[in-house]
Amino acid sequence: MSNSIRCFAILILFLAGCSSAAAKQAHSPADDASAIEECFAIAAGVSLVEITSLEHHDSRPACGNLELLIGIRTLQSTGATISQTGMILEQGGLSAPRGATQNPEPIVIWQPEDLEVGQQHWLAVAPEHSVALEVPTNVHGVIMAWPADHVEALSACAAAVESDLFLWQPQYDARYGITFEHKVLEKGQTWRIRVRKGEEQLWAEDLDGIRSERYGAWGIFGSRFATSSPGPLLTAETAKQLEADNEFGMEPGLYYVLESYELENGIGREAVISRMQQSSAVLLERMYDDSGVNILQNSYHWRRGSFFREEKSLTADGIEVIRNFKWSEDIEARIDGSPWVEISGD
Repeated sequence: MSNSIRCFAILILFLAGCSSAAAKQAHSPADDASAIEECFAIAAGVSLVEITSLEHHDSRPACGNLELLIGIRTLQSTGATISQTGMILEQGGLSAPRGATQNPEPIVIWQPEDLEVGQQHWLAVAPEHSVALEVPTNVHGVIMAWPADHVEALSACAAAVESDLFLWQPQYDARYGITFEHKVLEKGQTWRIRVRKGEEQLWAEDLDGIRSERYGAWGIFGSRFATSSPGPLLTAETAKQLEADNEFGMEPGLYYVLESYELENGIGREAVISRMQQSSAVLLERMYDDSGVNILQNSYHWRRGSFFREEKSLTADGIEVIRNFKWSEDIEARIDGSPWVEISGD
């Protein structure tokens, strides 16, 4: 049984046990400890927070939802933290079409009428970039919450903070049953990424440079190439200095270097070089085979007001083939809908 399913089942029992005074008496401390342990297995962090504000936000006139926005202040933490959360009080917009798949009812962590400014709670923070629970909770970004004086939670969470249990900021993904995480080794110089299943480490890699904070810079994504690895890839982007005679043939300078690896074994499959700017400006893309040989490369450049792509690929015999493409706004000139039209040269 997966961690997320076990956590869901335990949480249901936990919440059912807390629904009445009689149930609370029947709910054993062992069940609480077990639920906390299961939550820790898929959380990205644990923190003690204080509620600083409660504000209703109604965007139903614009087809949004009626929400309760909850401002929080972190008092103690390990791993990922959040500065604000919230819950949907009433859905807005149009109803789903008849026969459409209905989203599962969320696990209820908090009831809005039970919250007050100044309250303190322990939070198990949800992973940012992955799906930690097949069934969501009713509090954004939170897997579970306990009152600050909850005996079992106080013991487990305080111990987690003291030992910095979530230093690696783990990101559990229920789709693949794996956790990917990272830690800075030398600030501004090196960071390490690793993938594990449960407590078993599958692989790890050290990356020189500063971890990028751009969108899509860290997480599980598909391939950029239709012919690349069919499975999901772990993507990690680093801001780094490329020296002269670097492996990518780029001019010396600062770049974003994005590298993608197979989840199970850490084989490097792709690399992308981009300009050092917040918006995406890709300069080069590479695809590698199982032995690390560059078998396909796209270089992008502007020339005389037009956008060009040079494609270099290797045949099975190791022969390099070069093709040139030009971005075309002419829909009729496109082949199979692609905006890239092959040209003979220039």
